[in-house]
Amino acid sequence: MTASLSGEYRIAIDALRASAEVLGNARETGAIQVHSLAGRDVKISTDTESEQSILGVLSAAGHPVLAEESAADVTLPSGRAWVVDPLDGTANFLRGIPLYCVAIALVEDGEPVLGAMLDAARNRVFSGVVGEGAWVGSLEEPRMQAISTSDTASRAEAVLATGLPVGRDFSEGALTAFLPWFAQFKKVRMFGTAGLSLAFVAAGAVDAYGEDAIRLWDVAAGIALVRAAGGHVEMKPSASGPGHAYDVRAAGSPALWGEDGRLSFTGGTDG
Repeated sequence: MTASLSGEYRIAIDALRASAEVLGNARETGAIQVHSLAGRDVKISTDTESEQSILGVLSAAGHPVLAEESAADVTLPSGRAWVVDPLDGTANFLRGIPLYCVAIALVEDGEPVLGAMLDAARNRVFSGVVGEGAWVGSLEEPRMQAISTSDTASRAEAVLATGLPVGRDFSEGALTAFLPWFAQFKKVRMFGTAGLSLAFVAAGAVDAYGEDAIRLWDVAAGIALVRAAGGHVEMKPSASGPGHAYDVRAAGSPALWGEDGRLSFTGGTDG
């Protein structure tokens, strides 16, 4: 690993360890307070507690932080900054569905360059640095095994991960636009966590990911993972979503979303 990011990598893993302790205590004791179930969103005490533990560790790097719970309205600065989702898949966590994660990214001028993610229900860590590689391991040994994206290039043979984030357009027309994607892929999966969906793309378990109006903290670490694992990601600011919302397309092979190396944002009927 280049010296330029080795310090940030170690800090990110240390932050995952701190968060793992918070999530473990919450699961064991059941001390979880529901703060809000307004609309389609779910907020619980564990989100805030996890974030506080992470911020205490990340402060050692001296970079600004964009975090879901405490700084969601902060403008992302130029240069290096952390982007944090302290609990992605909060509804899953609350219901006992074992698909949730902690996601920490380092971005440089808005582009994710380092991702560290705790698959908390399995005590498994996904991490990666763009240009250097991606790995799966444990909190004790995060770089245990190298991972890479799949080379599946046909939608008819590919598994797509997607979702319906809180901030997206839920009108009939917008939801109907999803149907061409569903029809062309072999299988479609909704895990309830954008972070793990992208980690599964990085590891080759899922071939493609697409989601609209998804918040940056949900996907930044996963985007870094996919790129570090040799995959392709394009993101653009969402026209319909809230602040820090993006439309994202990711795949091991760019042929799954478009031609000539460009991923499609046109509903999945091209390419």
